[in-house]
Amino acid sequence: MISPIPNLSEVLSKVEHVELKALRALDSMRAGHFRSVFLGHGMEFDQVREYVPGDDVRHMDWSATARTGRPFVKVHVEERDLCVLIALDVSPSSEFGTVGSTKREQMAELAAVLAFAALRGDDRVGLVLFGDEIELTIPPGRGRGHVLRIVQAILAHRSQSTSTRIAPALQHLRRVYGRRAAVFLISDFYTAEPTEELDHALRVAGLQHEVVAVRCLDPLESSLPDVGVMTAEDAETGQLVELDTSDPSIRARYEAAAHEERGALRRRLRRADVDLLEVQTDTDYTPDLASFMTRRTRRTR
Repeated sequence: MISPIPNLSEVLSKVEHVELKALRALDSMRAGHFRSVFLGHGMEFDQVREYVPGDDVRHMDWSATARTGRPFVKVHVEERDLCVLIALDVSPSSEFGTVGSTKREQMAELAAVLAFAALRGDDRVGLVLFGDEIELTIPPGRGRGHVLRIVQAILAHRSQSTSTRIAPALQHLRRVYGRRAAVFLISDFYTAEPTEELDHALRVAGLQHEVVAVRCLDPLESSLPDVGVMTAEDAETGQLVELDTSDPSIRARYEAAAHEERGALRRRLRRADVDLLEVQTDTDYTPDLASFMTRRTRRTR
């Protein structure tokens, strides 16, 4: 499915609206800097100095030692610079919505909140839009102009994908940014890729980056209302199925299947050491995001 092309004035109006909502959300969360949430595990090179008794010989700089004839060691310090990478799913299933907003709209707002949070901490932030392939990449940068460029790109983008594949997006992030970063993977996680491929990509990404999976769902994807016979369409395959929602057994089976699918994803992410934040389009995401950040901050202390 290809989204309609929005006109420039509409996009700019939406950018302003989303910026105001994002800043209000940050104020309501009393959000601190991302550094308090994610930093503490990575180390970066600082300097080379002469060896003194007690230094770890694993940190010897053999090149400098050979050049000078005296022993030197490499000194590393805790990372002072944080890079935030936002990987946003723009596949057809993200356009689904039955109440409040579509998943795409809520995911765009969440991405904007994260980008403006990075701005407040003077952290770099980059963007990758993906569906069944990489559709857009904005390299990490700083400043309000850069963040507004990211928000505008999200709102103006016209997706050409027909399905979701998360593994290539994670592999792309590893290629374009080799150092450790805070990665927010925002999607509904309805993917078309083999389970083994995604599991491997998640594990590898979790080793290199601090990865947070942000799953956005519509309430209809968790439970069915009692509205009689309805026709449901798979947004990514186009397959149609007719459901009699007045039948309690059908509603129960639907909810059980949805519950099992959510549990399976949680287990997969846990095995890959990837944190999960779940939000739904009919509720305010700011309390969930705030409590998630608080929990992460406590864990890094």
